[in-house]
Amino acid sequence: MREADRGEMHLREDCPRVASVLALADTNRSTRLSMYGGGATLRGIDEALDYLRQANSAFGESPRLKPLQRLVARALAELETAVFAFLTGFHAVLFDSMRSAMEIEFLLRDFLLWPSHLDEWSSLEAKERRQKFSPVKLRERYQRWLGCMSADSQESSDYALHSEFLHVNPSDNPSGVPGATTDSHPAHLRICLAEITSHTGRIITLVHRHWRELPLDVSLTRETAPELPLFEDAWSRAELGVAMWWPQQHDGGS
Repeated sequence: MREADRGEMHLREDCPRVASVLALADTNRSTRLSMYGGGATLRGIDEALDYLRQANSAFGESPRLKPLQRLVARALAELETAVFAFLTGFHAVLFDSMRSAMEIEFLLRDFLLWPSHLDEWSSLEAKERRQKFSPVKLRERYQRWLGCMSADSQESSDYALHSEFLHVNPSDNPSGVPGATTDSHPAHLRICLAEITSHTGRIITLVHRHWRELPLDVSLTRETAPELPLFEDAWSRAELGVAMWWPQQHDGGS
């Protein structure tokens, strides 16, 4: 018997509850790899992971970009976490990682608009840093730059929803309940993939602009991102899947 098999046998005997969680995660991983393994979506996400790894290395070697490396490394780690959480069925972990990804996006955007803010963010004490660089302050500053202050902006609503799901309250995220889930509803899986690709895409766009010293484009559309054809395809597929499902739910469809 292999050492790993003996370890699993002892785990089932000594820690059956822990073993059941791992068994569910392994079942989810096998099921989802059979659905997505080798497909366009995971190939696209793999291309995004590779891009962020290259950026992380390049930022570390550049005196100009070195202060930003920690954000690129954190973005890479959050994407890796989200992919693992998706494949193993820990949807709530995926959504929490994408909440962190939004904060990284806000910071990268802020430092692109106001380069001196990076030194402040790096050097301020925790209290002062929160006062100037909290997610709400970053969004408000960006909205003032745009010339339109609105508490109901799409990204404000998106971040608020992620925060609501993160904290303990009566509201549940239908696509991201805590713990390992047996949920394999196609729409919920599409939402998870759209979360990963949309937040990753916006971060990659900002990383690219810092890397190439390009000004901020107000639209931050996919046209402003680097040429990543596999990831572009994955992003489009995920958004299309949600767009096709969402109206049905609000029209009374299944």
